[in-house]
Amino acid sequence: RKRFGINTELKSFVKSTSTDLFHFHLMWMWDKNILAKEILRAGKSYICTTHAAYTPDKINSLKKRIAINSFELDYLRGAKAIHALCEEEKYILRELGLKNQIYVIPNGISDREYSLISKARKMSNPYDSSVFQICWVGRLRPEKNIDGMINALSLLPKLVLKKVKLNLVGNGSLDYERKLNDLVLKNNLSNHVEFHGSKFSAEKYNFIDKADMYLQPSFSEGVSFSLLDALACGTPTVISRQSNMNYYLKSCAFEVIEPFAEDISASILELFNDASKRDQLRSSSQALVRDSFYWPKLIDRYQKMYLEVNND
Repeated sequence: RKRFGINTELKSFVKSTSTDLFHFHLMWMWDKNILAKEILRAGKSYICTTHAAYTPDKINSLKKRIAINSFELDYLRGAKAIHALCEEEKYILRELGLKNQIYVIPNGISDREYSLISKARKMSNPYDSSVFQICWVGRLRPEKNIDGMINALSLLPKLVLKKVKLNLVGNGSLDYERKLNDLVLKNNLSNHVEFHGSKFSAEKYNFIDKADMYLQPSFSEGVSFSLLDALACGTPTVISRQSNMNYYLKSCAFEVIEPFAEDISASILELFNDASKRDQLRSSSQALVRDSFYWPKLIDRYQKMYLEVNND
């Protein structure tokens, strides 16, 4: 590996391989730009999946602005096609001035995930079943709006709060986690917020599946795998508008809110009080995943994309 050049063996591979079309899942890393140029020099093509890396909140630092104006846009423009995870991401890419063909194919749930969910359903309940359990899974970062969820609990009626607990499954930077713990203490919520750390495989699904509510009030998202996990489990789910699931609203598989503490609190109160709504969300969410986010169906769309791009 060379700092500002391409490994000669990799360069030789690009020229000699029978591969006509390459697919990048890399953003911001300098190395991929060098490889992309070699692919084009060899008369071959590449697709890039952007993974919601170019949303306005993710390119607002000086470092990212320099990168996107000096080399990142060249990388994107050089792609024969771009793969976006949702229609909202496609809009953002067009706002950057990109003229490439853009295919929209979301993340998905595979049979392996369904197998893990089935395994999780045989596991003991990790929660106190007498309490309304809210689950969130992911990496503890500011854009995930964890502090908004914590503040939302403080706005609940006291009689409701006594029966509510927020379960945070995941980890993040120590500084941010410390800030969240301080916020919990400041609001006297130690009995209502628990940090479980990272969970994996069936254990992760056990936390999601046994929860009464899944909450994702992020300020920015692609199509979150943890959200799809919750929908596949049938856990009643509330997400922010910024979670980029707006084109699936007609499915009635989840509730959408703005990412403010008062809106989050209102959504908790609604599902806490409405068991029939929770039942409806359970049914609709599982149907949505089977219809729109099931990998065996999505693979056909990937194959179609590759054939169209390669034959163009």
